[in-house]
Amino acid sequence: MNYKIISLPMLAILALAVGNVQAHAAERKYKANGPTSSAITGDISIDDNGIKFANGKTLAFSSRTTGDFSWGGEHVDASIYKVKTPSDPKLKGGNILCGKKVTYVATWIAETSLALAVFTDDKAPTGDDTMCALYTYNK
Repeated sequence: MNYKIISLPMLAILALAVGNVQAHAAERKYKANGPTSSAITGDISIDDNGIKFANGKTLAFSSRTTGDFSWGGEHVDASIYKVKTPSDPKLKGGNILCGKKVTYVATWIAETSLALAVFTDDKAPTGDDTMCALYTYNK
């Protein structure tokens, strides 16, 4: 039999390629729900690496946590993403996401919709009390 030997650097490259395919597979796409989301962000795609808006602009995430998050006084299971490079991108029609540089994004399922809240806090948010804006989406 003729066996080929794969070097360690080649295995590392192969592992990175497989990892990138898996990360891409986790991307979730959502349709804007309501006039605010439709006018400002349009449809979005999101994964643990970032969010992409309808006009192609993105916000990259540096980390994701889950935990205690309060929406309207009720606990929700939220994912809280730290924005890698805080910014307030220009989106559809020149609209902006928040009015200040966004530092955190929180997402959770509210009834049948995805809720996406943006924050400008220095620390990870624990609830909607310091929220800058809220957008909603359907699958």
